[in-house]
Parts: sequence; structure tokens; C-alpha cells
Amino acid sequence: MTGVGKTAAGKILAKRLGFDFVDLDEAIEKQAGKSICEIFERQGANVFRDLESQDLARTVDSDKTVIALGAGALERDANFALIEKKGTLVYLRTRLNLLLSRHTFLQTRPLLKNCESERDLRIALKIMFERRKQRYERASLIVDMGAHSSAEQTADFIAEELQKQWTATNSV
Repeated sequence: MTGVGKTAAGKILAKRLGFDFVDLDEAIEKQAGKSICEIFERQGANVFRDLESQDLARTVDSDKTVIALGAGALERDANFALIEKKGTLVYLRTRLNLLLSRHTFLQTRPLLKNCESERDLRIALKIMFERRKQRYERASLIVDMGAHSSAEQTADFIAEELQKQWTATNSV
């Protein structure tokens, strides 16, 4: 979900694993020369999702790369299939209250920026989550963010779990 800490934990995870790191939203902004909000406002959600799919297809082919996906990237069937085929999906699961505590950040996100109250934000986040939940829960690794107090702890946990998965896969 948006605001869960994908970028912070992803950067640290990439460093721990000796991988490259790509924040898909940042890559899109760099390529388009404008912010995600500007893309949504001027060109619409579909154009943004097309750019996201294109950048994901390019990036997922990079070996040894941690990618922080945009929170809605999995809503497109092709994106989800590509990630399942070529990557390891990690879901950072968190409670709604933690996300709401980051409301200042959340209100910069295009799909949430028009929320005028905490109630509006809560409703919008619940709707987003319900739409995405089924795909999130098909991840190879689900990380309960409540069990980790920092991005460093989250990254360390993910690195350990991925190493276990990779060792098990290679020993079969």
C-alpha cells in the first residue's frame, strides 16, 4: 500500500543484498519529466499506468534489482503476471492506523490528495486495499510491518527470509 515504507526498506534491502534499487514512481517521474500528480492531472490515470507498465517491463529484466512498485502497479493483470514470472513479490502488510499516521505524505499521492478529512482518507485507503488485497496476499513473502520498528529491521528480515527461500529453491 502507499505509505507503507517500500522505498525506505527497499533501498536498505538492495544494499544488504548487493543489488541495484529502483523506485518505480521515481523512474516514471524522471522519464516523464514531471511528478506523478502532474501526470495524473494532465494526462490521466491510464497514461500513468501505461508508463508504469512500460518501466516495470524494462526494470524487471534487470538482474539483481530490488524494485519498489507503485502501490497500484499490481492492479494491472499484465504487471502482476510479469512480477510472478520474473521476480519475487514481497508484501509489506500494515495496519490502517499506521498508514493514517502518515497522512501528510498520503495526501501527496494522486488518488488520495482530494481527501479532506481523516474519515475520507480512511475510506479511500480501505477501498484501495480491498481492490488490491487479493494480489498482495499472493506474494511470495508477506511481512507484518507491526513486527518491525524501522526500515532497517524490515530490510534485515526480508533479506533473511529471501536467503532462506533462495537456498531452499537451489537445494531442490
